[in-house]
Amino acid sequence: HEELHSGEKKYQCRGSLADGITIWGCGKRFARTDALRRHFQTESGKNCIKPLMDEIENEKKVSTTGAPSKEPTNASLPVHYLDISDYNNLLDQILSVQSKATVN
Repeated sequence: HEELHSGEKKYQCRGSLADGITIWGCGKRFARTDALRRHFQTESGKNCIKPLMDEIENEKKVSTTGAPSKEPTNASLPVHYLDISDYNNLLDQILSVQSKATVN
């Protein structure tokens, strides 16, 4: 409980894609996971994780067809059109990874 009052902001809107090079997120920091989740639910926060959502969508297309899709990705669609279950699962994964990282 005292960690919440220390002013330390352990959770960050930042990560890297599977290539290990491409960075997503705005870098904004938060003291609590619920604040980071709220950020991801704003328009600017949705734009922060859009590269990650696009990567997931492209991986789905590769896994179902065996080859990268030649169709346009959802990159041209507004973020709110992305599959909500994928979106919620992604938020849970991001928060889980960051929570584990702060324990170490």
